[in-house]
Amino acid sequence: MRKFLLQNPLHTFLLIFFLSFFLFAENTDLVKLHMMKRTLILGTLVATLLFFAFYFIIKERVKAGLITTFILLALFNYGVLYDFLEGLYYKGFWPFHNIHRYSLLLMMVYIIGITWFIGKKIVIGNKINYFLNILIVSLTVFNILRVVFNQNNTNKETELVEIAKKDTSFTQRPNVYFLVLDGYANQHILKKYYNYDNKDFITFLESYNFYIADSSASNYFSTAPSLSSTLNMDYHINDNHDYVSKMRENKVFSQFQNYGYKTYRLESGYAITNGFSHVDSVISISSPNEFERSILKYSVFRLDDLFGFLPYFRLKSQIQKLDEISTIGSISPKFVFIHIVAPHPPFVFDEKGNHTFSKKDGDNSWEPKSNYLAQLKYINSVAKKFITNVISKDSSAVFLLQSDHGPWILSKNQNEIFETRSMILNATRYGTSKNVNHLTKKISSVNTFRVLFKNYFDSTITILNDMPMGKNELLGSKSFTDKILK
Repeated sequence: MRKFLLQNPLHTFLLIFFLSFFLFAENTDLVKLHMMKRTLILGTLVATLLFFAFYFIIKERVKAGLITTFILLALFNYGVLYDFLEGLYYKGFWPFHNIHRYSLLLMMVYIIGITWFIGKKIVIGNKINYFLNILIVSLTVFNILRVVFNQNNTNKETELVEIAKKDTSFTQRPNVYFLVLDGYANQHILKKYYNYDNKDFITFLESYNFYIADSSASNYFSTAPSLSSTLNMDYHINDNHDYVSKMRENKVFSQFQNYGYKTYRLESGYAITNGFSHVDSVISISSPNEFERSILKYSVFRLDDLFGFLPYFRLKSQIQKLDEISTIGSISPKFVFIHIVAPHPPFVFDEKGNHTFSKKDGDNSWEPKSNYLAQLKYINSVAKKFITNVISKDSSAVFLLQSDHGPWILSKNQNEIFETRSMILNATRYGTSKNVNHLTKKISSVNTFRVLFKNYFDSTITILNDMPMGKNELLGSKSFTDKILK
């Protein structure tokens, strides 16, 4: 066995398994095992092609393996280097803002240097090869065990909210569509800080009997705590900030199933709204899954930051799937959850839906405002088409249209940051009925489903006081605040 490990570079072909299982073990609450399949297949293929390319050139198996392994390590850690240099830049220790340019330069210098050093300076390399084999095999096995252990400890039961059932037929239970437009600004915020009147979209909604809660606010100000609170119909009290797990085991989905509904979820491409329990059917999109997005983020594919193709195709696929949702047939009533990560950046659409991207339009770059508005206008047209298609086939459909939080504006005034981030789009349609019992202009998202259940299922559930629970956490997130205010 020792001779075999000395003479054969197993590490070259196991490296992708180690990196994948390590990343999975670090994010086991966000991803699923099946998400690794394409990464393992394609990673093994790339390793094999690189290995035989170098073996063809230098005719030495061990050296070809060593060069391939060290190059793969570099390629799969490009994003780590980028994040490191970006961190230095925002702390004032790195003077160059074109970070990708210098990351690529450092990467090329490393690859050329390591190839020359192993090819010319290392005589045989068996001992290094043996060490790497033992190291990578051990780390791979260790992380596989971590994954297995974590998978066995992730099963949780959902606590149902006690709601009085009403004995009604399916025909009296409407199909419900919960459409979340991520980072969509309240109409007052659009006027005040963006100099844009969203009247056309609001008028469209009102024409379809939407009740517009124009002074609505989110209770929390980032996606995970906000949607978790909304879907569990409660505030986060002593929950150790385990927002994603709570959201996946949420009470709303289980309650709809309890009422005889069939539940659907449209994939978003983001881990936060992936892997829900109590979902009967997942509508897939053509996009890298969350695990693959993590690999892309940390690997050389991070260069897509310069082009925005991946988020563009992800959103485009989601939008195309909206056309199919309105045609879903079922003998049971439907509850459909749709999370569109827009107009939240990156800004990859102009107002007509064409691909547009600036290297400044990263995942958390909310400026310039003109790009945000362009994407918002396009999302308006998408939402209009979807709502029209659904209602034309199902006039009694219930729509819950809201944002999880507002945008982040460039301001040194914390009250302005809080105002824009907390106020949200919130529009509710109860079929053809104009019954708006318990809806108020200031209703917050924690009460979205409490009001729905109370109105439709003769519920004894209470309506909570509307409170902004995450203000201190929002204004205290200095790492992000400092970055956006520069």
